[in-house]
Amino acid sequence: MKKRNRKKVFLVTFVNLCLFGIGFVIGSITSKQKVEVRYENVLVYKDIPEISDKAIYDLCYQCNIKFPRIVVAQARLETGCYTSKNFIKNNNLFGMKASKRFTVGEPNGAYQSYRDWTMSVIDYGIWQHKHMPRRLETEDEYLLWLESYSYAEDSLYTQKLKTISNSLPL
Repeated sequence: MKKRNRKKVFLVTFVNLCLFGIGFVIGSITSKQKVEVRYENVLVYKDIPEISDKAIYDLCYQCNIKFPRIVVAQARLETGCYTSKNFIKNNNLFGMKASKRFTVGEPNGAYQSYRDWTMSVIDYGIWQHKHMPRRLETEDEYLLWLESYSYAEDSLYTQKLKTISNSLPL
């Protein structure tokens, strides 16, 4: 199997597992919003949980996204505790820019737009899997990698993430 096909198969499998994982998270959290998800001729109606640190953490865990505490800290920092214009308009937790890469979102101006916040987390997981070296085993290693990857323009970004992560009651 060619390398490109293997990546595509992995990404499709990853998205399927994440959508399956959403069902577990959603089943345990109440919500006010409904979503219809169509994927490979499968129609599933699920309740989307209200945004919270715990809901993001649980979804990261269910989707096997590494370093969920840091991911929650990123979501909080990028959205100003879930109040930013980009989050409210686009359900974009991580400031993902519009791109032609494989994504579960749609471009909306300069940023990706998602049907709901859970799709933003899934897209982050896809991004993480594609770019993050497999050798990273600790949150500190992940923070150093984010810094070396130039994930953010703010030179204090990873220090802020560490502070937020340490304060999370997860």
